[in-house]
Amino acid sequence: MEVLRRILKQYPSRADHVRMISNERNLGVAISRDIGHFMARGEYVIDCDSDDWPEPEMYEQLYKQAKLNDSDIVICNWNNILNKDVQSTHIDFLYSNKDCIVTLLDGRSSGFLWNKLIKRNLYIDNKIRGIPEINCMEDLFLLFRLFFYAKKIDYVEDRLYNYNRQNINSSTYSTLSEKAQLGMQTLVSKVQDFFDALQILDLEYSSAIKNLEIRIYSILLLKGNLDESVWQKCFTFHLHDIWCHPSLPFYYKMSLSCAILRFKTLVRMIRYFYRAAIK
Repeated sequence: MEVLRRILKQYPSRADHVRMISNERNLGVAISRDIGHFMARGEYVIDCDSDDWPEPEMYEQLYKQAKLNDSDIVICNWNNILNKDVQSTHIDFLYSNKDCIVTLLDGRSSGFLWNKLIKRNLYIDNKIRGIPEINCMEDLFLLFRLFFYAKKIDYVEDRLYNYNRQNINSSTYSTLSEKAQLGMQTLVSKVQDFFDALQILDLEYSSAIKNLEIRIYSILLLKGNLDESVWQKCFTFHLHDIWCHPSLPFYYKMSLSCAILRFKTLVRMIRYFYRAAIK
C-alpha cells in the first residue's frame, strides 16, 4: 500500500484510476482476489503477486490482443527468476477450452492467474468466486471454470511477467499448513462437484481429475504432515496411473509409489532428500 501511495504522489493524474481496498482482517488470498475482481470497474482484470513484477508493456500488450480478437482470456509467457538464473517459459498453444482445462488439471499447463488477462464479466456472469477453504492452488480453482465458460482464449508469445522464485519461504517451497492441506483435498472434490452438477460425463475430464488428485496427494506426501488420511488415500492409487502421469516429477512418483507399497520409512527418506534438494 505504501509503495502504491508513493507512486501516486509521483503521478497524481493517475489517482482517479486507482482504488485501494484494505480488509479489516486477513481474509486469505482467495477471498481478497474475489473482492478485487468484483469491485474492479474495468473491462478486463489481472492479478499480480506482491513479490513478482510485470514488464512495463505487459498489460498494454495483453489488452491490445484482447481487443483485437474480442478475447475473454489472453495468456502470455513468463520468466522464472531464480537465485542465480533466469529460466524462460514457453506455452504450447491450445486450441480448445477442453484442452486448456485438461492440461491445467493434470499439470501440463500452468495454473497461475498472473499471466492471464481475463474479461471481468467472465467472473461476474458465471459467478466464479473462490472459497475460504481453498487458499493453496486457489488460482486453479478459478481458472478451470474461467476456461470452461470462455468463448475466446488467446495467446501472446512474449515473456511479459517475472515470477520471483528466490524466496524459499514462500508457499511454493515451505511445508504446508494444516489449513492448506485440507484446502487442497477440498479442491479435488469441488472440481468433481462442478462437472457432476452440469452432468458432464467425459473420459478426458475424468482422467484429468484423477491426475489432479494424484498430483495433490503426492504434494501432501512431500510437503504435508503425513496424517493417516493421506496414507489411506494413497493406498487407493495404482502404480500404473502414477508412472503414466503426464506431469508428475520423479520425486513425487517415487514417494507415491512407496506409499502405495506401504514403505513409510522410504517416503520419509524421499521427503528429506526432496527438501534438501530445493533449498
